[in-house]
Amino acid sequence: MDYNLCTRCKGRNLCKKPFCQIISKVKQFSKVIENTGTNFTGTSPPSCFVGRADYPKVNLNILTPTREDKYSWTRDNPGFWYKSDLKIPDILNRRSGMVAVRAKVSIKSPDNKFLDIAQEIAQSKNQVDAEYWLERKPKYTMSFDTRMAPIGSPAAVKKAKITGNPTVARPVERAVGDTDLKATGAIEYLYKKNIDESTITKIMSLGLLGIEKSRKLVPTRWTITAVDDSISKNRIRKIKEYKLLSDYLVFRNTYLGNHFEILVIPGEWQFEVIETKFPKSVWNPQGAAPIIFSDHENYYGRKTYASNVTGAYYSARLAVAEYLSGIKRQAASLIIREVHPEYDTPMGVWVIRETIRGAFQNKPDKFDTLGGALAHMKSKLKLPFERYEKESRLLSNIRHQRTLAQFA
Repeated sequence: MDYNLCTRCKGRNLCKKPFCQIISKVKQFSKVIENTGTNFTGTSPPSCFVGRADYPKVNLNILTPTREDKYSWTRDNPGFWYKSDLKIPDILNRRSGMVAVRAKVSIKSPDNKFLDIAQEIAQSKNQVDAEYWLERKPKYTMSFDTRMAPIGSPAAVKKAKITGNPTVARPVERAVGDTDLKATGAIEYLYKKNIDESTITKIMSLGLLGIEKSRKLVPTRWTITAVDDSISKNRIRKIKEYKLLSDYLVFRNTYLGNHFEILVIPGEWQFEVIETKFPKSVWNPQGAAPIIFSDHENYYGRKTYASNVTGAYYSARLAVAEYLSGIKRQAASLIIREVHPEYDTPMGVWVIRETIRGAFQNKPDKFDTLGGALAHMKSKLKLPFERYEKESRLLSNIRHQRTLAQFA
């Protein structure tokens, strides 16, 4: 079973089903794009991204509605989407109303005018008006990706110019201007200055962070994972210095058909994500049975990429690391994610990050024993819990490995 079928297909009917759940949702939003000419002024949220096809010569994109829009910021703001409890059609409405104005650019193109404009927009903390001249009228399409929010209607650009006034936050200005600061250091500096990971991802993807000679465009889907990974690793290093958690805590949350059970366990740092993709969900559209994927790390971390859960692993780990940093405790964490049929359109890994963050805003259920916590989780999950126990390396480690304290 190819669980990535929908992100590869993009509405081309590769599944041979008579009804495409993705296209049925986005067709209703196509009229605005189809009525757009080759010249317009639009308000970018701000939103820019770098594609990965034909690397190292990539598509550089500015996402913009085809008109000036004072609410444009709501079109590229996962935190707002989650807090507002927006549903899939609501998000698609906002995303499909934008054109991806693009140009083919080498990953190292210091003298590219379109890149200069995109970099100005990416750095801005406010919406940015710009005028665009296109090669031809945009054709309405939608693209879906496992890590990014849906992207609409690519259109090759002839010329572009900023007509508004970008405003750059001081921390961003300093990080971009410091050409002796490594990218990892810049990411940490910006995060500590309360610049959200979405903004950090944009400016890093557009080659604005790091040592000057190393700066280059990086495909955005790679950058999303790199930023989540870097921020969480810095938190985890500190977490390992904290006292151990005293109780077993269970958090839960559900959003867009994604249900999460999060078990936080007294003990040294370990982390695991187990995902179940149910039939008729976007990742298992034709399956007759649920499919399970998992990735794990022990106290010493991972040496290889989490290739089963992929980018969702790092987004989930960031949310957990934020929580443990906030309470200044060390613990092991098991995340079980069940993807139900309601999640029929891929939205990106922000769904995982924001939903787990939301779970940690709720009051946890506390237990004195691991058995009590697991019994409580079992009652909230659809898949028989024995499947998760069989899959989990973390639970096996906790049940069978003795700690140094036990030998004392």
